[in-house]
Amino acid sequence: MAEAEEGSPEAILIVFYAKHEPDFANFEKVSKITSSFQKKAKKKGGDWEEMMYAAMTKQRGEDPRALYREVMAAKENGAEPVAELAHEIPHHARTRQRRNRLGR
Repeated sequence: MAEAEEGSPEAILIVFYAKHEPDFANFEKVSKITSSFQKKAKKKGGDWEEMMYAAMTKQRGEDPRALYREVMAAKENGAEPVAELAHEIPHHARTRQRRNRLGR
């Protein structure tokens, strides 16, 4: 995966929930979760993505971004079990260009 690209928050959460809570591993559910953290950050201030990932890491003991990187690396190397997790991610949500964090 190129350094300039990373998984979208939705793609990262789909992979994370596919492992930890499969009922939540769909675009509709993770969109609601990301919207909730965006509202919290707007109200309290701060980076909503960092707030979200910190909360999930605390709750599950695993950083969703690290899991996503592992799954994508394994998929690129042809691993079948993780490829099924990555298959659940809508194509348009898989990667995005990094944005200026101050501009969010």
